[in-house]
Amino acid sequence: MRVVHTVKGVPTKYIYHHVLHLTARANGPMYLWAQNGKTKYSTMRVNGKFVTPNTNANGESALIKLGTFKTGDTVKVRFGARYPIAMYGVRVMSLRQAQFDQAMASVKRQALTVRTVASRFQTQLSGQVQGTAKKNWLYLSLANDSGWQAWVNGKRVSTKRVLYGLTAIPIVAGNNQVKLVYRVPGGRTGVSLSLVGLLGFVGVAESWRRQDGHRNQGKQRVK
Repeated sequence: MRVVHTVKGVPTKYIYHHVLHLTARANGPMYLWAQNGKTKYSTMRVNGKFVTPNTNANGESALIKLGTFKTGDTVKVRFGARYPIAMYGVRVMSLRQAQFDQAMASVKRQALTVRTVASRFQTQLSGQVQGTAKKNWLYLSLANDSGWQAWVNGKRVSTKRVLYGLTAIPIVAGNNQVKLVYRVPGGRTGVSLSLVGLLGFVGVAESWRRQDGHRNQGKQRVK
């Protein structure tokens, strides 16, 4: 580590310059995660080349791609930080690209093909998905809201709150016909109350109109 107070004559807040010596343990991209937000990325270099991100993330928590490497490759990372023990505040990990691609292919094979039907008071999603003995939950990127109701192969099933607020429903091995219906909580009640209020207003307006008519007739008789 070196302490540098100016860069090309310009004062800098990132005075501690660090060097990481790494060895890739997998074939694929390598990422650096600086969770404390006291690292400078705009001048970060990997094996002598800048890896400046597209956005200015200096001083923020960020995930930076260092490059793509093969197992055994030597990687040298240079970066500036605001504190002397920055190397203990960053994490570097390699993505096993082949295993990741296999996992993505598996997820795509079991993806839910959705057809959407929308109306004023409800939204309906329907489709089919393949399940297995081990993969018996369907995870949906839908907020776990009381308005959602779910059916699998014609049977009503209960939704489950997962992943900090998303929705999952149980499925069975083989083909699953899935239907999801969202009804706005209190939607029909609200419309009914609005109609009652409107009818009440019409009744009051009609009563006022009749009273005004009687008053006008009385004035004409007096004249």
